[in-house]
Amino acid sequence: SEPAEWSKLCSELGATRDQLNAYVREMHRPRDTGETLYRVLGRLSILGDGPTVAPPMDDIAAATAEDLDAWRTLVTDMQAKARPVDPPGQHPLRGIGRSAWSFSLPDEAARVLDDGIGAMETLGRAASAYLGAIGADSDAASLQRTTVETLVKLAEHLRATPGPDRRLIAGADAADLRRAMLELCAKGRERDAMRADLLGRYREELLELDLLPHIDAAKRATERPAILRTLASMKVRRGLRVYCRGKVPSLEALLADLERARSLSRLQAELGGRADAASLLGRLWNNTEADWGEVEAMLGWCERFAELLASINADSSARGAADALTDAATDRASAQRADGAAIDLQEAWSGWGGSWSKLQSVLDADERALEDDGAGWLASASGVLMRWRGALGELNTWCVWRASRDAAAERGLAPLVELYEKGGCGLSELGSVFERSFGGPWFNSTADRVEAVRQFNASAHADAIARFRELDARCIRMTREVVAARLRARSPSVSAQASDKSEVGILRRELEKQRRHMPTRRLIEAIPNLLPSLKPCFLMSPLSVAQFLDAKLPAFDLVVFDEASQIPVWDSIGAIARGDEVVVVGDSKQLPPTNFFSTLDGGDEEELEDHAVDDMESILKECNASGVPGMRLRWHYRSRHETLIAFSNHHYYHNELHTFPSPDEQSDELGVSFRLVEDGMYDRGGSRTNRVEAERVVDEVVKMLRDPGCRDSIGVVTFSQAQQNLIEDLLDTKRRELPEIEHHFTSESQEPVFVKNLENVQGDERDAIIFSVGYGPDQAGKVSMNFGPLNKDGGERRLNVAVTRARRRLMVFASMRSDQIDLRRTRALGVRHFKTFLDYAERGPRAIAEAVTLSGTREFDSGFEHAVWKALTEKAYEVDTQVGCAGYRIDLAVRHPERPGRYLLGIECDGAAYHSAKTARDRDRLRQSVLEGLGWRIARVWSTEWRVNPGGCLARLSAAIEEALHSPPDTPGPLVPDDSENSGREIGSESPQTEPDTPADDSNGEPTLRAGLFSAAAPDAGEPIVNEPATEDAATPEPASAPDPSQADSTPPTYRPYTGDERTRAVDIHDTGAKQQAVEVLGAIVEAESPVVEALAVRRLASAFGVGRLSERFRTRAAEIVSSCIRSGKCVRRDGVLWAPGVEPGACRTLRVASDEPDSKRDIEEIALVELSNGAANVLGVQFGMPREELVRETAKLFGMQRVTARVSERVGEAIDLAISRGLAAETDGRMSPGDAG
Repeated sequence: SEPAEWSKLCSELGATRDQLNAYVREMHRPRDTGETLYRVLGRLSILGDGPTVAPPMDDIAAATAEDLDAWRTLVTDMQAKARPVDPPGQHPLRGIGRSAWSFSLPDEAARVLDDGIGAMETLGRAASAYLGAIGADSDAASLQRTTVETLVKLAEHLRATPGPDRRLIAGADAADLRRAMLELCAKGRERDAMRADLLGRYREELLELDLLPHIDAAKRATERPAILRTLASMKVRRGLRVYCRGKVPSLEALLADLERARSLSRLQAELGGRADAASLLGRLWNNTEADWGEVEAMLGWCERFAELLASINADSSARGAADALTDAATDRASAQRADGAAIDLQEAWSGWGGSWSKLQSVLDADERALEDDGAGWLASASGVLMRWRGALGELNTWCVWRASRDAAAERGLAPLVELYEKGGCGLSELGSVFERSFGGPWFNSTADRVEAVRQFNASAHADAIARFRELDARCIRMTREVVAARLRARSPSVSAQASDKSEVGILRRELEKQRRHMPTRRLIEAIPNLLPSLKPCFLMSPLSVAQFLDAKLPAFDLVVFDEASQIPVWDSIGAIARGDEVVVVGDSKQLPPTNFFSTLDGGDEEELEDHAVDDMESILKECNASGVPGMRLRWHYRSRHETLIAFSNHHYYHNELHTFPSPDEQSDELGVSFRLVEDGMYDRGGSRTNRVEAERVVDEVVKMLRDPGCRDSIGVVTFSQAQQNLIEDLLDTKRRELPEIEHHFTSESQEPVFVKNLENVQGDERDAIIFSVGYGPDQAGKVSMNFGPLNKDGGERRLNVAVTRARRRLMVFASMRSDQIDLRRTRALGVRHFKTFLDYAERGPRAIAEAVTLSGTREFDSGFEHAVWKALTEKAYEVDTQVGCAGYRIDLAVRHPERPGRYLLGIECDGAAYHSAKTARDRDRLRQSVLEGLGWRIARVWSTEWRVNPGGCLARLSAAIEEALHSPPDTPGPLVPDDSENSGREIGSESPQTEPDTPADDSNGEPTLRAGLFSAAAPDAGEPIVNEPATEDAATPEPASAPDPSQADSTPPTYRPYTGDERTRAVDIHDTGAKQQAVEVLGAIVEAESPVVEALAVRRLASAFGVGRLSERFRTRAAEIVSSCIRSGKCVRRDGVLWAPGVEPGACRTLRVASDEPDSKRDIEEIALVELSNGAANVLGVQFGMPREELVRETAKLFGMQRVTARVSERVGEAIDLAISRGLAAETDGRMSPGDAG
């Protein structure tokens, strides 16, 4: 069974994977703006701190790509338009807001500016004249604008001066005095009102009386009793009748008037005692009989004058004017003398106002531009107008700039425009300020809405990656156990007894034979159903497929071709026809299906019949040409140094291979090296070998084998069969001379030394490959342009195979240099590439046309990487960027300070390279495992962590660098996986070329099939099976063995009849009251034996109620009970068979067989047809295929039938037909096999 923790492990792995993927996905997912969080973070990281402004919209996260594009376009346009006027705050036309240009504008602007300059001059003269007229010694040109405006207002105000006392308009207490006089006016008005009211009813003499006695008498009278009060009232009223102008008022009204008269006397006395009022108001006081309205008007004039004068006093340059104005205000004659100057000043101010309105209309002038610059407003304003007038030649440029800045301001960039115009940032900084102002708020707002990013923590994420790597490795190991468990579950369960004519019987008999075995093809034909269960996977050559597998056999689910570039179409068709699906794996850039050397019967220089390849040379090319869907596997594992694959990657795979850089940029033990054999000579007319070169190759091999420090496995590749034979002979001699190296050539070595040529080396690999060119200068020093197979079509493919066999290093021994190959003498592509390869071996990657380099550049994948690089270099570390040749590159690599050519630490950022991996396994486990296998130390830095805590990130990186510096050098481990290589193959990856295992030969010369070994099997669909090559730390489970047929338990359950309850035997089933009890018993019988034939159920019912003979009366009663049972829903009747409710006959798999107990045996008619069909399916499932008549016998035997009578044969035959219709069995030419539904 499957491991118990399998589902839990898969769930946890999936959850961890989803967590890792979510962060990467969200960091690199384009948002509505088209930006990604990572890209914005990188940009902010490189921009660093600097000025910022408010973002261009409130909810910046809601910005769209159109918004962002418009903003950036506006900023770029603003930078371009501002360049001629930069800085705008110092441009002579600053203050002009006009943006719409027209060719008439300069003339119109000149006219209104001239008018404005004239109006300003007139205003200046008028202001000076007025100051002179009032006797002020202030300079009009030095006055502030507000002072000039106030002066104009005061000039008009002074023309109506009432000549007030100076104390009312000047001095510290002038305001208090004005307030006191206003209060006095109020009291005067109150007095006048009271007096007028009393004199309307009384004579003036009343006011001269001593009123207290009369008031006292009136009060006493009001206090007397009613009768006396009348008499006393009459007396009081009679005494005052002479002062009344009419009828004497009532006592109460008279008392109130007397009180008011007394108050009037007190108020009059108070006014008469105000000597200060007489002094301040002069003639207006009129001995308390002032015209209070005139007094208040005079005080109001003083109040307004004081307010205006305060504005004058605020201007230090107008202090003299303030004194003169005060003097003029108190002397009406002086004020009148300045009337003419005042009128001129008002007219000049009005004229300036009109001119300024025109300037605003034409030039959209900003009044703030005329503000006092310290020299006085009149002088400053005149200077601005004349500056504008003198710079009208630049008005077009200025309007263009204004149009650009206005457009930016209208789109929300007003804060940025204002910052620039005020000098807060330079022209070149505009873009940076915008990106900083947009990026920071946008990132914060967007990231806060993304849970995976908002919750990111570098430490927790690193723990999740470590956990994922652990779970993934466990899952891979456990997958093997799961696959083995599922194969065991699918393996056939064989009973001890099997028909000799069944597939199990046939195979068992063959296994027991000692000789005269059935031929393999016939055996496979005889067990077509059993064999796939025992051997789910077949490993065969195309020839074996045709030889051993009949086309009539069931098709395979999947056919896989490996090394498909070497399989001709005609060889593959037969295998393709035997499968439902096909996967073709190969590399069209490697060897075609031909053998060059087998056709050579003369010298290398002979004209060879051109039979290299046709267009459709292999099944791989046929699939490509036919448009079969394909994919390219790009990861390249084999080479431990990129120079080993860089040449092929560039020339054959378009630099699309995903290769991994080595931490050793330069090393004697890694990469490609060139060994020139200067005295080498190609024996062109004789042996066609290069003996000197061969001897150097052999010496190098022996040197490496005898070096205790060298553990590299070795392979030698030659260009020709003759050179291969020579090197083998020389090595044989050395093996005899040096017995200690012999074990390197035998099976004692895991990878023995091999010597091969271009045609047969495909699929082999070694740590070190020694390449012997052989060809070179002949005895005459001439180099022939015939390089054997390289001159033919497809020669470049042979070269590709030869130069990609090394895992660690490739040593090229050649007796010539690349410049000795004259391409004018040959058109062969293989020779052209060979020339480039020799140059590459000698000079390195710079020899490649596009100059692919290994060392880092200063190109950055993102601004974030740039920021990390900058921070590290500022700490004096030497850091390269984008280290690698092609495919995958290390983002940043720190050079070792003491070991030139060695990298100390690789740094991966979560940028494009990290995001480019499609799965968490590639991104967070495999890629790092490969790099660590190459000897890298890898540190990771996360953009979000850098955003929050750059100092902490930098400290952690520095600590990792120092730790790597003081740690012993890492020993490179095995690459992961250690047996895979993706060398640009259309579909699949290159693996060592091996022949299928050859079974032991039988006496008849045909291979023998051995039961009990599983090759492979596909798991059930939907299960989370990991599809990945095995890693070295993955435990290999024990091979699963086939089940032993003698011990397998495949016996179905025994039939057990319903026994019932002894108490029912005493019940008379014919009684009326017993019917319901009988229905319950029948329901129990059906539930226990369903599906049960109705006749058998009736017998069981009779037995339960003790009925010994099934009379007609009983059968009638039983029919009633059956009908009632059906109506009550306790059973269902179909074709004479009673079923338990809810059971579908089509899905029924019930099977019960007879045992030794008599009660368990049933007659053939008493077994439901569906159960019989299940029995037939069971027999086929255990014994697999057999003839139909044999299936009838085996099925009858299963149900305990001693003899197969005609009736039994007929009944079982019907059951077999039913099994076929239900999909439980299949019949082909009278031979039965398990059905698809079984």
